[in-house]
Amino acid sequence: VRAGERPFECGFCNESFTRFASLRAHLRVHDNRSDGNKTCNICKKTFTFLCNLQRHKRLAHSVERPFKCTLCDKAYKANQHLKDHMRTHTGERPFKCEICHKALRQRSSLISHRYVHDKGSHERKHQCEHCGKSFYSIKDMRNHVRVHTGERPYVCAVCKSDFTQKTHLNLHMRYHTGEKPFACRICDRRFYRRQHVTSHMKIHNKGWPFCEICKKTFRSAKGLQRHEKKTCPKLHV
Repeated sequence: VRAGERPFECGFCNESFTRFASLRAHLRVHDNRSDGNKTCNICKKTFTFLCNLQRHKRLAHSVERPFKCTLCDKAYKANQHLKDHMRTHTGERPFKCEICHKALRQRSSLISHRYVHDKGSHERKHQCEHCGKSFYSIKDMRNHVRVHTGERPYVCAVCKSDFTQKTHLNLHMRYHTGEKPFACRICDRRFYRRQHVTSHMKIHNKGWPFCEICKKTFRSAKGLQRHEKKTCPKLHV
């Protein structure tokens, strides 16, 4: 932890600490005031501390975003997420790779980046007990295991749709909130997902797939394939 940084925050009172052990000790103050029920009533996941349960409900099941950016209209469920976002305005990249010195905005990005260097020297030591497939990180392995178990722990608080990964729930929530974070740099049209921008850019780049027989253009390769099978099938044999 760098000087002055207090990355471990209490979910009850927002007091922050330099060490995780200090946070755990502090949480007992709040935990002693609780009724002892630390099980999520939505997904039945259990927690050691009540504040962790409350944080889980806010991040996984709630649509509320109380932490708002003062420079743009973005809002977040957790204060740390807002802090990470603010670096997009300030340009700060405090997390540096000790191998290649690449600087990144988030600690999680640095952890993911390290796999670029680790893959050549480290083994895939986290193995799925169901199919034997192995992974570099235990997080990736746990996400994979849900393919076998059918577990879908991330539940939408609005429509009750459930998902195997938190990132999938976050993407889904944009359809409820109307958030469209990805914009076309030419016409300012906005989209829910980055890949939708990539597909949209074909309009400006005039790179749409087209039928070589009738010259009709399509927004996707699948649309062209359907056209070739139904409209011009004999000519495409």
